[in-house]
Amino acid sequence: MTEGRVPLSVASAVCMSLVVAAFAMASQSLALAGDGSFYLVEIIANGDVFSTDERYLGNALRQAPALLGVHAGVTSTYVLSLLQGIGQLVLPALVWSLAILFSRADRVVFAAVAGTAGICAGTTWFFSVSETVIAMPLTTLVAVLLWQPRSWAWHHVALAVGAALVLVASYETSIATGAILAAWAGMRALRSTVPRETLASALVAALAVLSVQAGVHGFGNVTSGAHSRSFLYFIVTLEPWPLYAFIAGMAVVVAGAGPWFQRELRRALLASGTVVLVVALASLDISTYSAFAARGGVVIPVVLLQLFLWWLWATRRAPSAQAERSGWLVAIPVLFVVGILTVNLWAMREWSRSLAGFRSAVDTAHGVVLAKNVIPVGRRDVVWNWTTPSLSLIVRRRPDSGVIFDPSPGYLPFPPEQARTQIRDEYVWDR
Repeated sequence: MTEGRVPLSVASAVCMSLVVAAFAMASQSLALAGDGSFYLVEIIANGDVFSTDERYLGNALRQAPALLGVHAGVTSTYVLSLLQGIGQLVLPALVWSLAILFSRADRVVFAAVAGTAGICAGTTWFFSVSETVIAMPLTTLVAVLLWQPRSWAWHHVALAVGAALVLVASYETSIATGAILAAWAGMRALRSTVPRETLASALVAALAVLSVQAGVHGFGNVTSGAHSRSFLYFIVTLEPWPLYAFIAGMAVVVAGAGPWFQRELRRALLASGTVVLVVALASLDISTYSAFAARGGVVIPVVLLQLFLWWLWATRRAPSAQAERSGWLVAIPVLFVVGILTVNLWAMREWSRSLAGFRSAVDTAHGVVLAKNVIPVGRRDVVWNWTTPSLSLIVRRRPDSGVIFDPSPGYLPFPPEQARTQIRDEYVWDR
C-alpha cells in the first residue's frame, strides 16, 4: 500500500477546495435555494427540526447550526441563512474530506472517492436542501472505512457507527446503499479478529438494516414518497445528462488507473475518460433546477463506488501496487474536483445578483405582488415557485416589506396574505 499512497498535501488540497467552495456558497446564502427558504421559516417559527420521520436524523444534523442560532436569540435572517449553509454545505464538505483522507492509502481508491465527491458535490450543491447532499458523503465515509485493509482503531469505530446511525433516517436511497453496507459490514464482522471491530461492524450492519427499513417506509409516505419517486423520473430520463457523462467518464478513468488492462489500453482509457469529463464539464449548466434533477442520479456513483470498494476489500486487492506509477492517476480526479467546483462558484455570481434583485424588490414592494411583475426575466434564479413567499420573509429588511409570490404552483404552505404571521417581526435581513 505504501507505494501507491497519495501525498497528504494532494489529498488536503482536494479537501480544502471542497470546504472553501462550501463556505463561499454558504456566505452567499445558497442554502436558501429551492425549498431552503421554507425550511428556514419553519425552523425559525417552531424552533425544532423540520423533517419527515424517515429523514429526521439527517435533517437534525444539518439543521443543528441554524437551530442553535435560533435558540441563542439570533434574529438576523442573514446570519441564520449562513448557519443553515454551514449545515447544508460545509458539513457535507467536511464529511467528503474525511472520506478522501481515509482513501489516500491507495491512488486508485483515492481517484474513485475524490471523483465521486466531485460528481455529487458539483451537481447537487445548488439544491443543498436535499437530504442526499449529506446522505451520499456519509454513505461514502462508511464504505471507505469498511474498505480499510487494517483493523479499525477507535476513531474508525466512532466515525463508522456515528455515520451509520445518522443514515438510519436520512433518505430513501438507503434502500440500495443501506443494503450494501449491511451485507458488507456483516461480512467484515465475521472476518474480524479484533473485538472492537467485530462489535462495531455488527452494529453498522444492524443500523444499515434499519436504514433500509426506513427507506422502504419512506416510499410509502405521502410526502417523502412522492419526492422519492420524482427523482426516479430524472434518473430514467437521464437529466441532467452531464451528470451521467461524469459517472461514465470517471468510471473509465478509474478502470484505466488500475492494473486490470494492458499498459496501452490503460492509457487509452485514461485519455478517453478525461475527454468525456472535459466535454461534460464544458456542457454543465449549474442551476437550482439542474441540481434538483441531479439529486437522484448521484446515488449511482455512490452505489458503484460501494461495490468497487467492497470487491477490492473482499479480494484483498491493492490496485495501485500493480498499476503504472503516473502522476495522472492522481491529477485527473484532483483537476476534475477543482474544475467542477469552479463552475459552481462561477454560477454563484448569477445567484447572488438574483438574490440581491429579489431583496430589493421585496423591500420596495407594498403588500402581495406577483413575481413576474417585479422580478426581471433574467434575474429569476432564486424564484422557486411555491417557496417565493418564504424567501420574501427571510430577505425582508422590515417587517412590513412586501411579499412576492408565484401563482403557478399547485401547492402553497400558507396564503401569501398571511406570510407576515409565519415568523415574528424581529426576524429581518440586517446585512
